[in-house]
Amino acid sequence: MTAEAKVPASLEQESVVTRLDDKTFAANLSPSFCIGAVPNGGYVATIFLRVAKEYLTPRNQPDTITAHWEFLNRTISGPAILTIEEAKPGRSITVLHVSLYQGNLLSQAPWISIGEGKQKSEKVVAAYLTNRSIAAEKGISYATGWSLQPSSAPPADFSKLLANQDPQWGPLDLLIQRRVTAIQQLRFFYNRKAFANSEGVSSFDLWMCNTSGEAFTAPALGFVVDSTAAFITEMHRPRTEDDPPAAGGALTRKTGLWYPTLAMNLEVKKAFPEGGEQWLFVRTSSKQVLNGRFDVEVIVLDMAGDLVALSHHVAMIVSSDRNTANREALAGIKYKM
Repeated sequence: MTAEAKVPASLEQESVVTRLDDKTFAANLSPSFCIGAVPNGGYVATIFLRVAKEYLTPRNQPDTITAHWEFLNRTISGPAILTIEEAKPGRSITVLHVSLYQGNLLSQAPWISIGEGKQKSEKVVAAYLTNRSIAAEKGISYATGWSLQPSSAPPADFSKLLANQDPQWGPLDLLIQRRVTAIQQLRFFYNRKAFANSEGVSSFDLWMCNTSGEAFTAPALGFVVDSTAAFITEMHRPRTEDDPPAAGGALTRKTGLWYPTLAMNLEVKKAFPEGGEQWLFVRTSSKQVLNGRFDVEVIVLDMAGDLVALSHHVAMIVSSDRNTANREALAGIKYKM
């Protein structure tokens, strides 16, 4: 694990979990996947997905098909303990209740402090995850007639995206990408024509890859589906110094904002191939942004155009001061918002 934030960083390496006993795992939340002082919620979700996979693979239930997270409080870079309760064990499908604790952790069982007040380990994230084997699924299948509308043609040559030589897709460069370490772990490419006509629209299409060059695996979906939620508002931020403030004057180029996730849902439609996927497509949209609260819908496709995952979030828009309040900077880390 890294002691300092770095870009690029490996999501695979920075989301490693270690089994402590039958139903307890340890993780170290990396500063490389932080937004300011707080680890990205999707990155934390990836750690949950890895816990579920490791716990249930011996039962041939390695694949999370649906999950729901509640972010009860801010996490922080550093050690975490994840505990498992089998909410519904089954021969083909198992539902896990997984909780992540930080603060006052112990070096031996029971691993978390159960004292009073500040001496107690805090449960900061809770989730339910449903696992089975996607490869073993059998049952009725038929076409529903659904397709991505409006459609979005993929790049003809993905290598041209990295060289900024694709005439239709260009590298995304929002202010938040320059400021937030977690977002810098991914490279995003937008449809040039659609982006030019996107003013006032809270829906956008992006292709993404890891800055590190590693492939996406199934647990990475937690990070993937939460990586673009902030862009819903950031797309409305004035793009030049001459552009007027947006959101009724509340959003300028210098306005410091944070977009904490309250709850997030994930449904996985397709298993990843061995070796993972180098590129994923995401369509991110919001139906309403009102009084600092907004919804997020994310559709994930692979390079073949197959539906990989669906996700829905509820998130907030708050001052960036809320992110770093009462947080002591880790050694060697300067929080940026």
